[in-house]
Amino acid sequence: MIVHCNMKIRPEVIWFLHPDQEYTDRKVEIAHCPVCEKLLVRYSRQGILTRKILSDTFSKGKAEKLLEELRPYREYTSLDLIFNKGIYGFRYGETKIIKKDGKKILVDSSVDFNGNKEIVREKLLY
Repeated sequence: MIVHCNMKIRPEVIWFLHPDQEYTDRKVEIAHCPVCEKLLVRYSRQGILTRKILSDTFSKGKAEKLLEELRPYREYTSLDLIFNKGIYGFRYGETKIIKKDGKKILVDSSVDFNGNKEIVREKLLY
């Protein structure tokens, strides 16, 4: 969470960075303030020797400059961790008969637990 304009703001994207010689567990949290609409960047890392967690928050021009500096060290992002096939890839089948242009059509769908549907087969009945 990034605190700005007396609000706690949830980051939109988190970059997980490769460790370097001084720091490990490096990550960059990116958000936009809904009040002042500034770009906010929070850079967190843990010292290898001291084991202390350091965190700095930047906004506007310094935030953009930091993102450009750290972009080559990005290992993966929080968006890469989102699965498109629902929780753990579990899906269930759903069969419906619909009327289209006066004809009955059997529709088989594959649905995940987030409500995303994918039509597997359509068959004309009569």
